[in-house]
Amino acid sequence: MKRSIFILPLIAGLSACGGSDSGSDNGGNPTPPPTPTPLAKVISGELTAKNGNLLTINQQTVDVSSASVNPVPSRTQPQLNLADLRVGMQLTVTTDGNIADAIIFDSLMTAPVTSIDSDNNLMVAGMKVLTNNAKLEGVTSISQLADKFVEISGYAVDGKTIQATFIELEDDTTQTELEGVVTQLDTVNNTFMLNQVKVSGVLPQGIKLGDWVEVEGELTDTNGVFSLSATDIEIDNPSFDDLLDNDDDLEVEGIISWISPKMDHLVINQNQSVAILTNTQFDDGTKADLKVGANIEVEGTWDLGAANIKASKIEFDDNDSIPESEIENIEFEVPGKPVLSAAKNTITMNGITFLATPYTEFDDVQSNQLNGQTWVEMSGYEQNGQHIVLEVELSEQDSQIEIEGVVLNANGTPSIFGYSASDDSLNGYVGQRVEVECTLGANNEISSCTKDND
Repeated sequence: MKRSIFILPLIAGLSACGGSDSGSDNGGNPTPPPTPTPLAKVISGELTAKNGNLLTINQQTVDVSSASVNPVPSRTQPQLNLADLRVGMQLTVTTDGNIADAIIFDSLMTAPVTSIDSDNNLMVAGMKVLTNNAKLEGVTSISQLADKFVEISGYAVDGKTIQATFIELEDDTTQTELEGVVTQLDTVNNTFMLNQVKVSGVLPQGIKLGDWVEVEGELTDTNGVFSLSATDIEIDNPSFDDLLDNDDDLEVEGIISWISPKMDHLVINQNQSVAILTNTQFDDGTKADLKVGANIEVEGTWDLGAANIKASKIEFDDNDSIPESEIENIEFEVPGKPVLSAAKNTITMNGITFLATPYTEFDDVQSNQLNGQTWVEMSGYEQNGQHIVLEVELSEQDSQIEIEGVVLNANGTPSIFGYSASDDSLNGYVGQRVEVECTLGANNEISSCTKDND
């Protein structure tokens, strides 16, 4: 789960070179070999083929024979080398444009399997792990993983679902490792929620709601309620800042976890922000096919200031997309005049607290403008009862507003995100997640709400 850059053998491999007979031109001179297409500086995704010192990731074949050394001392697993890499693993490869500089392996969790359903999906630390097309190591069938410790590499879809690409039996550990978004942070009692697990332990200095963290410790299962006593908690907010300069090329594969209402911004793997531009090209699909659960490969450049990928091309892979039936609809959208905290990790509006993350995008508005005077639209998703904001967009206040969320009963009055109904137009939706258009009146009152049936 923690990133490791593996030591790979320094072999002067010739496997990527052509034969000695390069042909000739019409004048009898040798024909020069074709100039290879330059590689992106960073390529991140599933290892789909391995041939000697050549690895294929995101349809790019990379020579790794001269990869450099940069191990991570906190890694608990034994040091790996090229021979230990397996098809299905999630890798990040840095290159000089022609060959690899380093290889980083990253898994999502190591934990015991608590159950296996009829579709061969695993329940691990309260998370549903989809196993279709996942490669196995140490066993020949999913059924052999019952009650076993496993290491899982794949894509985080949301706080309840993982799409596995590689699953390895772990016989030599009882330590659980997890990663995800911090919610329900309690700095007095030193606890927080990470996905479906309550974590307790010594909190790292500066930890905030919305941070992406890695934890290690002993997992306890009490009738399906999971807790972890952590021996190590590390903040690891995803970023390519340490690998890339501004506008460097990169290619990243992942599952769409969220997409903005205007389809100009999305998040893959629950932690990587992607900006969709007016000139972004689409392959094997169109912009309309951008949906939560879709597997995509993103080519683009790194925006150092915004900490996101500016997409030049998005390619769809329907074979590895997740059916909508496996994904919970937890998106929200709400307009208003919010206030950003001094720590810039929480936003309050209408008495409700929202979470801002290191990859929350501010569109046409500066974070210091969130002072209770600026009208914006906030959108994101809900996890563990908290609303994680992924986009804040400047907007014009209008008498008609659109809201997506759960209708609550506030002292006998239906309300949604603190906007109270002054009529009976929300009466039939209490307890339901809806997308409605309403008329905004004084004192945060709304009326004449109509539901979008799409």
